[in-house]
Amino acid sequence: MKIIAFTKMMRQADEDGLIRIAHNAKVEGLDLCVREGYPVNPDNADAEMPRLVRRLEKEGIPVPMVTGEGVWRDAADPSSQRILSGMARSGVRLYKLGYYYYRPGVDGAYWDFVDRVRRGLEGWSKLGERFGVKVCYHTHCDIPGLALGQYMGTNCAALMHLLKDMDPARVGAYIGTGNLVVSGEPFEYGIEMVGKYLSIVELQDVYLERIDNGDQGMHRRHWTTAGQGAGAWSTIFDTLVRRHFDGPLTMHAEFEVPAGESFENVLTREMAYFTSHRARAMRPGRDN
Repeated sequence: MKIIAFTKMMRQADEDGLIRIAHNAKVEGLDLCVREGYPVNPDNADAEMPRLVRRLEKEGIPVPMVTGEGVWRDAADPSSQRILSGMARSGVRLYKLGYYYYRPGVDGAYWDFVDRVRRGLEGWSKLGERFGVKVCYHTHCDIPGLALGQYMGTNCAALMHLLKDMDPARVGAYIGTGNLVVSGEPFEYGIEMVGKYLSIVELQDVYLERIDNGDQGMHRRHWTTAGQGAGAWSTIFDTLVRRHFDGPLTMHAEFEVPAGESFENVLTREMAYFTSHRARAMRPGRDN
């Protein structure tokens, strides 16, 4: 159960910068963001990923997972094969897929759309099997007013509409702690639903503020540093230890850095916070 850092927020860092951040924050690995505009991207992943992963591993920084584009790309897209080929050559076994978006009243019946997503996942499952990679779908809360629609698989209950009866050795569940807070699903309840599909857990804190929206209310999300939001971290880590979870815990660190602070310093505190909760949950003699 290694605690790693998502490199999405390190877009401006070169390779030396990634290594420095990882060492300074004492993270236990990196969740490599492979997107347009990043050093490793969908166009060069088959060649650049193995080279970068080898260098990171020499520095004691493993890469247990890769995160792809936010928008769904079909398994048949040439970039999909390049990414998974690069992962196979790098020894990285977990891949976070992009999202399907659903617009109620526009994109047809919900259950027909579920069937469409499942067909897409089946295509990725076959490609992943070819390269020895498990593909994982992430729970993502709704975003009000998002033109693309709303995320399919917004919480564990909805995610299981997509994954149920698929092979858990080839298709996994990637659970977002902060996203479950927003969607109102208790972590320990959701984990029971995904069961054997649980493969990756995102560590991210958030709290909600009610605001007026015309003649109705809505909430504003405040993505914040660990321990400052509504994340039930003792319960989360106790649940993971009780289930003997051994996959990566990836820190998203998508918060606003306080004035006068550096991202690296705040990430270091995030790592220390989560490490302390893991150590408490794993302490011998604790009844989880």
